[in-house]
Amino acid sequence: MVRVLLAFFLLPAFAFSQVQSPKKTSGGTPIKINYLNVCTPTDAEQQALADALARIPLRARFSADFEISRGRSTMPEVPVAHWVRIRREFPAGNFFSSVQYSVSLDENGMVETLVFRVRDPSLLLLVTMDDSVSAAADVAAALGQNTPAEHVKVERFGKSSVALRRCGHAEQAAYEPLFRAASEIMAAYRAALKVRSTVPGDLARLGGVPKSAANGRKAPSAPKSEAAAPQTPADRPN
Repeated sequence: MVRVLLAFFLLPAFAFSQVQSPKKTSGGTPIKINYLNVCTPTDAEQQALADALARIPLRARFSADFEISRGRSTMPEVPVAHWVRIRREFPAGNFFSSVQYSVSLDENGMVETLVFRVRDPSLLLLVTMDDSVSAAADVAAALGQNTPAEHVKVERFGKSSVALRRCGHAEQAAYEPLFRAASEIMAAYRAALKVRSTVPGDLARLGGVPKSAANGRKAPSAPKSEAAAPQTPADRPN
């Protein structure tokens, strides 16, 4: 009986010793970081990417609402950038609520990004894809090349994001269907959003290729892996 009582009183102390407090910042806020395997995603992650891309219609139908904006951005240690954004809304009942195309141009090159927002976020939040051109003095010519996608990312509600990126050091032949599907989507929406007839003029109004205040500095190279917090999507301008 004594042994039973002794074990009973020692059990809470033992159980408490197994609980580890989450790591906190100096301000006391817990931080959770998930690292994404963007070079060699698993079979399940590939399927999630394929399913999301398959939902995007290649023949887009838009409602009357739209937005076109342009601007200039500066950040420490990064070249000055000029950018143009085009946003269109999908009709009610469509799986996606809107699509946003953006192009950013600096002295090192040009980056195009396409973002699809989901109407009902119970399964997905965002589908994003992008490409880059290392030198783009002639924007119209660069846009006319239909540069293939080099990065695809799917952000999911209540789950970690999944992503795929071109990585020169990895064997990626198995992922070519995903890159090809993303590239076809980007080509289709360049045409649907009339990117080639809109973007060059707006960038010209901003002064063409911007001259960086950090003369000769290069923008940081893209990381080999990504980190994301699954509970909240990355902030993006509307």
